[in-house]
Amino acid sequence: MAFSLQTERLELVPATPRHLDLDLTDHRGLARLLEAEIPHDWPPEMVREARQTFLTMLRADPFSEGWNLWYLICTEGNHRVLIGGCGFVGCPSSEGRAEIGYSLLPEFRGLGYATEAAGALIRWAFDDPEVTCVFARTYPDLTPSIRLLRRLGFTPAGEEEGGIRLCYHLTRATWDRKNLWDGKKEGSIPAFP
Repeated sequence: MAFSLQTERLELVPATPRHLDLDLTDHRGLARLLEAEIPHDWPPEMVREARQTFLTMLRADPFSEGWNLWYLICTEGNHRVLIGGCGFVGCPSSEGRAEIGYSLLPEFRGLGYATEAAGALIRWAFDDPEVTCVFARTYPDLTPSIRLLRRLGFTPAGEEEGGIRLCYHLTRATWDRKNLWDGKKEGSIPAFP
């Protein structure tokens, strides 16, 4: 898979085994491969914890590329900066469910980058006709994460671990309705016929 996704302010690059090998051993090499500056505090916590798992997944199933980590490169300004990761926790299940997650370096939080990246990846996931639902897990005290999920159309889907973790889901039908509505200008919605 030799492609990336572009948004208004980001380039999303799907991790390959080469990316992850360099991420684990040689940040200067990763910077060259991504053609981006890598901040000194890279990686964010959740990316740090998942890199080896993603590398193992990709080596076991090369066709899973795109269904794990995507590097988020901010393209605003004069240079490219690696700001975080977003992606899926493996290929969709046999029921068509895909779990999404995201993590940004602290200095890039609260600026809409995670929403922008997650929205692009949800759109990418729903381009696969087999995907019926994207879901996420978060914690009750992570209010910004909950706001992000709700902004994208996710709805509460229960609790795990006795309420320690919250589950949210977004069905294809909800996504399609939300994006149809969001795409319309107020003036183009007919009044009563």
